[in-house]
Amino acid sequence: MAAKLKQGILRISVTTLAQEADHSRTLIGHKSCKYPRVRDKLMALREDCPEPKTAADVITRKREETSELKRKLKVAHSEMAALVLRMDQMETDAKRKIREATRRMENKGKNPHVIAGAGLKSKDTETGKVIPFPEPEDT
Repeated sequence: MAAKLKQGILRISVTTLAQEADHSRTLIGHKSCKYPRVRDKLMALREDCPEPKTAADVITRKREETSELKRKLKVAHSEMAALVLRMDQMETDAKRKIREATRRMENKGKNPHVIAGAGLKSKDTETGKVIPFPEPEDT
C-alpha cells in the first residue's frame, strides 16, 4: 500500500482502510457498523472523488442516491398528506364561517344574545316565579 500511496493510485475505500488497520472490513462496512464516525469520515472522503473508477463504486454511489431519493420521497409524501389534512380543515372552517355570515345576513342586525320573551313584562317574571308551559293538546 505504501507503494500505491507514493504513486498516487491508492484508493480510499472500506477495504483499504480495514487492511491498513488490520481489522475486518465489516467493522465499518455498513451503515449500522461498530464505528459509525470512522465510516462517515471515510464516506466523506470518498465523495470528494469526482468520478468512480470501478463498477462497484458506481453501484455503491447509485444505491446511496436511490436510498436518498427514497427518503426524500417519503418526506414529500408526508408533507403532502399534512397539507391535504390542513386543506380539509380550512375548507371545513370556511364553510362554517359562510354559514355564520349567512345567518347574520338573515337576522339583519338582530342581537343574537337577546333571550326570547325577555321584553315581556308580567308580575310573574318580576317576582321570579317560573311560568309553566301549557300542556300539549291531544288531537
